Formats: sequence, structure tokens, C-alpha cells
Amino acid sequence: MRGRTIRWPLALLAPAVAVALLAGVAGGLLGAGVAPAPSGAGRGGAALAHAFLMICCVLGTVIAIERAVAVKHALCFAGPLASALAG
Repeated sequence: MRGRTIRWPLALLAPAVAVALLAGVAGGLLGAGVAPAPSGAGRGGAALAHAFLMICCVLGTVIAIERAVAVKHALCFAGPLASALAG
């Protein structure tokens, strides 16, 4: 598999990482009181799960993707995919 570029796992993981990142940032802004909470939401679930979303999901997925790319084997993307789906 040397010299072959692995693109399809990255295409599957990129949207999940982006959604987790945006949800984490939104939760942080709500928690800091910078962004107004949606109508009737008070301090929503995103604000309460901010640390989980940012540390576990986003950073864990990005680091796992980096390691999977370094190994250059399609099966190595199972870990980052599971991490992204958990977020």
C-alpha cells in the first residue's frame, strides 16, 4: 500500500470533526455568557458538555487522524472514526 493516498476516511471524518468543534465553541461561548442562549434553552447541553466536546472529541479525533495518516493503512482510521461518532 506504499505510495497510495488514503482520502476516503478523511472525507468521512472531516464533517464529524467540524461539527464537534463548532458545538464545543458554541458551548464555550454560552458558558462564558458571550453568546445569548437559544430561546427557552437556558444554559443548554452544549454549554454543559463543552469540555467533553473540545478535549475528548475534537482533539482526540484529530490526534488519532494524524497517527492514522502516519501509518498509511486504511484500517487505522477505525479509531478516529469511532471517536468522531462518539462526539
